[in-house]
Amino acid sequence: TADHHYRFAAAAAAAAAVTITSDSLNCYYFILEAEKQAEVAAIEWRARLAAKENEQTISAIEDATKKARAKAEADAEFYRAARRAEADQLRLTPTYLELEKYRALAQNSKIYFTTLSRDPLVVKGSTDHESSEAPPSALFPGLNASDLLSTVIETASSLGNNDVLKGLLTEVLTNLAGNSATSTAGRESTQIAATDSDLDEP
Repeated sequence: TADHHYRFAAAAAAAAAVTITSDSLNCYYFILEAEKQAEVAAIEWRARLAAKENEQTISAIEDATKKARAKAEADAEFYRAARRAEADQLRLTPTYLELEKYRALAQNSKIYFTTLSRDPLVVKGSTDHESSEAPPSALFPGLNASDLLSTVIETASSLGNNDVLKGLLTEVLTNLAGNSATSTAGRESTQIAATDSDLDEP
């Protein structure tokens, strides 16, 4: 009987030990699972944080690149504008502007040698241009014959070989010659009439 009781107690102790060992294993397993999940969560969190940091770094690099490109373009535009201004200042001299004026006159189909407030002399860009019937004094009220002739000669010599200006020069010289002959004849007739009147007086 004592042996029976001893065996029963040993069996009960063994069963209790097995139960305690099983519970301990279950607790240990739960602890390991919790630690593993915590480590996985920490790794995922660090990965997301690193991705955000990389995105911020890439965005900062792109912003810096755009800023540098915009600054370089602005500096280049300023440099071009400054160089263009310097070139224009050196190029646009009074002599060059005078040359460009004569070039524009040569390429224009109409040339005006008087102010726009009066009737201008219009020279059409064809060889069969119409000749003006008005005398030079009427066409150029602000110029006398010598000034008109010098203006036409200077313009024609500056523009070079131009058929239109040659025709203009010929026409002006012809009109000047005709007016000169007419005025000379008028003066001679006036002098003759005055002489006859002097002779007729007693």
